[in-house]
Amino acid sequence: DGILRRGEASGLFRDGVHPVDLHLMISSFCFYRISNRHTFSEIFQIELWSEEVKQRHKAMICDAVLLYLKR
Repeated sequence: DGILRRGEASGLFRDGVHPVDLHLMISSFCFYRISNRHTFSEIFQIELWSEEVKQRHKAMICDAVLLYLKR
């Protein structure tokens, strides 16, 4: 909560982000790719565990979270 409030106070983060909501967002992005990796990989013919895909998803998740937080 302290990081969010400092971000708000400095004008970097939007006001009113609830820490539990942010936690849910990050956890959801991360959990989904693990819990559904076999089905997702089979349907879309993609190896979610390959280093290239993991790095691409890591960057995408970070971008999404930061875009959500930014003013």
